[in-house]
Amino acid sequence: MKSNHVSLPFLAIFAAGVLFLNPAPGAEVPARHTFAIGTNDFLLDGQRFQIRCGEIHAPRVPREYWRHRLQMARAMGLNTVCAYLFWNMHEPRPGMFDWSGQADAAEFCRIAQQEGLWVILRPGPYACAEWEMGGFPWWLLKDDDIKLRTRDPRYLEAVRRYLKEVGRVIGPLQITKGGPVLMVQVENEYGFFARTRNTWVKCARRCSTPVSTCRCSPAIRRPTQGRLPRRFVPGGEFRLESGGRFQGAARNSAQGPLMCGEFYPGWFDTWGAPHHTGKMNTYLTDLEYLLKAGGSFSIYMAHGGTTFGFWTGADRPFKPDTSSYDMTRRSARRAGRRKSFSRPANYLPNICCPANPFPNRRRKIRSLPSRRWK
Repeated sequence: MKSNHVSLPFLAIFAAGVLFLNPAPGAEVPARHTFAIGTNDFLLDGQRFQIRCGEIHAPRVPREYWRHRLQMARAMGLNTVCAYLFWNMHEPRPGMFDWSGQADAAEFCRIAQQEGLWVILRPGPYACAEWEMGGFPWWLLKDDDIKLRTRDPRYLEAVRRYLKEVGRVIGPLQITKGGPVLMVQVENEYGFFARTRNTWVKCARRCSTPVSTCRCSPAIRRPTQGRLPRRFVPGGEFRLESGGRFQGAARNSAQGPLMCGEFYPGWFDTWGAPHHTGKMNTYLTDLEYLLKAGGSFSIYMAHGGTTFGFWTGADRPFKPDTSSYDMTRRSARRAGRRKSFSRPANYLPNICCPANPFPNRRRKIRSLPSRRWK
């Protein structure tokens, strides 16, 4: 998500821990599928593959509803789901990791695979996403003078530990090991800082899974110096009017597929401001352009869900975000088939893919488990 938070230009923090993507010597498992970046397209098993992705954040959906929401995305005509990992949820205390309940990201990925969806993983360490501190754990601030997203050794040490743990849990789910994870996003929204390009290159060269980035809109208009590795895909963020932005991205990319890393059909809400409703006709026009131009995309959000507890973030100047992460979502907060879901669901099959069955009505849960903090 585009935010007003200050983002310092440094990416080696991810490169330092990204070795988790490489298999251990002698542990290589024959892949069921292959995924590569061709001259102009993504290639799945050697064939052109257009990523039709929608964002769903597992922590914002009760675990009991994960499968239903993923089925909704599939029924909409999508073939991929984009998933954030929020560092502060997975490491609430230094060195103490939690992958249970709402934090069971591996299970979310496995369910996505069972429902016929691929996964693009966004592990951070910084996420934004209108989430508390952008996903950073509170304990990073115990050192008053620490500088986040820089070469500060205290920050790098924490990032390495976190990413190593992410690799232990999610690494086996890469497509190279028979899992659903196609790509991993490098950090988040570094497009404002073109001078970090060399660090992007270092990171991409050390990954066995293709790497993408989500560059903020202004960066689409700035040419990238030099060429990026073949395993690196620069993805833009488009609010609307994606045709012009895609043309700009094409001019700035020497080769490789074009991808809109965050395609906005609407916007999130903050307290005290009018509710955002989005423009359906404009959204469908942009969607048609992306599909016919052969561009890949990720709809932000396919299903927004709810930011439970005290996990909601805020914009600058201080504007607290609402707990409902609406984003004029394609499927409603109660997962009903409303116009914003049904029209794209009826639209996509006419252009690129066969119709998918709509899932049975979700099962009801009486209460959500409480999370106790010590």
